[in-house]
Amino acid sequence: MIINSKRTSTWVVSSLFLAIRFRYSTFVLVYLICTAKVLIFV
Repeated sequence: MIINSKRTSTWVVSSLFLAIRFRYSTFVLVYLICTAKVLIFV
């Protein structure tokens, strides 16, 4: 499965920005890790 790396990077940056802005950093970090595992292993 080929992932559009540019789109994924944009999504990650947006997620990190939201995490910093809304200070849900721990929750978002766990969410990002789980989502990354899904993207990699699907």
